[in-house]
Amino acid sequence: MEDLFHVLIQFNDNIDYKNETALLTDGIIDSVSLVELVTELEKSFFIDIPLEEIIPENFNSIENIWGMIERLQNIQK
Repeated sequence: MEDLFHVLIQFNDNIDYKNETALLTDGIIDSVSLVELVTELEKSFFIDIPLEEIIPENFNSIENIWGMIERLQNIQK
């Protein structure tokens, strides 16, 4: 998960990813930023994030994002 933290900090270092649990729900990451983040995650972790995975439950916290990444890596091997 440390790799994810570094990607997120490079994406936007003004967000407290370690404590925030409503990144999308509270509008901390807006829709335009979300598209950019999805692209960065796909490049950094060699995964494809399908449209149906782009939901608040998968992007509200660093833990949720990491869980989605691990799940997709296992599926897409």
